[in-house]
Amino acid sequence: MRLVDANILLRYYIENVSEHTKAAKRLIVRLESGEEKAAVSFTAISEVIFTLERSYKISHADIRKYVMFLMTLNGLSMEAADLIQEALEVYEKARIPFGDAVQVAYMRQRGIQEIYSFDHDFDKVSGIVRLEP
Repeated sequence: MRLVDANILLRYYIENVSEHTKAAKRLIVRLESGEEKAAVSFTAISEVIFTLERSYKISHADIRKYVMFLMTLNGLSMEAADLIQEALEVYEKARIPFGDAVQVAYMRQRGIQEIYSFDHDFDKVSGIVRLEP
C-alpha cells in the first residue's frame, strides 16, 4: 500500500504540468483498474478541494464530481470516505467552505443539531442551529 499526495490528484485534474499530468494519469488508470492499491488521506482530499476552489476557481459541483470520481477508483482507499461524501453534498448544496461542510457532516453523523460558532455560513444549512457563546 502506498499513499497518494494531493499534488498527484491536482496534476491529474488541472493538467498544467505536462510530465506530471502524464504520470498522474498513468497512476489513476492503474488505480482505476485495481492494478495498483493506494490510499489517500482526509488531509490530502481537503487540500485538493481547497486548492481547486481557491486557486483554480473550480465550481463546487465540479469539485464534488471529481472527488466522487476518485471514490470510485477500485485501487484507491479514501480515509473518512463517508464523512467526505456527506460533506461534499453539503458543500455543493449550501455553497459553504468545505471545512464548514465537514463540520455539518460530522454533526449529522452524530445527531448533533447545534454548533457554537461566529461563522454565519452555518445559518445557510437547514437543520443546524448556530449559537454564539
